Amino acid sequence: MPGLHTDPSTTRRGSRILGVFVGILVVWQLMFMLMSTLDSVLIGSQSPWEEVETISVEASSAEALFLPSRQWARLTLQTQTWGLFSKVVPRSTFPVVTLFWTNPDGTEQRGVTLRSDFQPGPGEIPYLENLVLVRPFHYEGFFTATHIHWDDATVDQQTSKYQSSRIAKVRARWQPSFEFMTHRMNEFLATHPQSTPPTEVILSFDVIPTNPPSEAPADPLQPVNRPFIRWRPGESATPGMLPVEAYDPQAREFKPVPRLP
Repeated sequence: MPGLHTDPSTTRRGSRILGVFVGILVVWQLMFMLMSTLDSVLIGSQSPWEEVETISVEASSAEALFLPSRQWARLTLQTQTWGLFSKVVPRSTFPVVTLFWTNPDGTEQRGVTLRSDFQPGPGEIPYLENLVLVRPFHYEGFFTATHIHWDDATVDQQTSKYQSSRIAKVRARWQPSFEFMTHRMNEFLATHPQSTPPTEVILSFDVIPTNPPSEAPADPLQPVNRPFIRWRPGESATPGMLPVEAYDPQAREFKPVPRLP
């Protein structure tokens, strides 16, 4: 515009600040890629979908060193791992919502099982075009991918460590899990207007082991159901507790989970 004068020194200063910022970001991103790769090779880090847990006294100093890169991966949803010698994914997990109705005398009336739309049936190989655009698939993966590491032998050997990790999973993922349970329940009630709201809703996971390379894919392994959390829609949450209860595989029952202070 006529009469409008821009100070060249101000422009140069702004360009320098922007250049420094971009340079720092580039250097950090390169450092992140290197740290994440070393993390996956040396420690075998969790995916960005794993919950943020406090470093325990048992954790190595190396894990604390890689914590910034893990946090950045979760913030930016980046995955930078070394997979050249990775093993086959040991199992797949799919969410299962089960609705239960209870009679006035306390006896269970009936249950309805709502499995994931993406879970294949026996001997079925699903094919989904443009899966990257299927939002429900990614939402389910947000809180189910962390359960692919279930291993019965390891859990039996490290029961207390596994249980504390499981409680941490509930604390970190109860909200998206709760929203998913609510969504599936409301979907069922909308298509079954004669039904009353259930007295109990349980989220579990169907864990399907991956066939060893030596076995024919025509013989799929059967899924194993693993309970995760329970919600009672008609009851208010106890003060200081989460509105959902966590399943204890040792006691074979659901237990309240205290909120973090």
